[in-house]
Amino acid sequence: MAINLLDMLKVQIGDAVISQAGSFLGAENSGVKSAMGAALPSILGSLIASGSTSQGSKGLIDMITKGGHDGSVFDNLGSFLDDVDSTSDFLNSGSGILKSLMGNKLGSVVDIISSVSGLNKGSSSSIMSMAAPLVIGMVGKYLKSKALDAMGLSKFLRSQSRYVVDAMPAG
Repeated sequence: MAINLLDMLKVQIGDAVISQAGSFLGAENSGVKSAMGAALPSILGSLIASGSTSQGSKGLIDMITKGGHDGSVFDNLGSFLDDVDSTSDFLNSGSGILKSLMGNKLGSVVDIISSVSGLNKGSSSSIMSMAAPLVIGMVGKYLKSKALDAMGLSKFLRSQSRYVVDAMPAG
């Protein structure tokens, strides 16, 4: 059976985390869920694009290992949204990941997610920043469990393309 990281992420995030994020942002859960549903494939798509070359794949492995993105974020995911300080740290981490992955395309992606979800741009940007460490953490967890090298990571990320295409928001 093929592994679908997007489905795995949705299971890990769940309604409780969506509710916590909604409370933190002062946004409706339906909008947060919609934004998260658009953010996850957008970020994974950026990882796929980044990992399409040997050099890019090595760079992703460095980002994952040096950033400690080994999937441990899922051990107690709700704790990252428990208080303002831990949430701010989590968002800052995600913002750095997004800047590295998307560069000047980030603003356009936030605009699309805002349009799709009905959330304002600030909340959509925050959702993206929450989603980034989750996506890279899930990739890191798989990377670690399978002891993948750069070529293996690139191949694995390419295998996710079909799921990303199906889940990607229009635009």
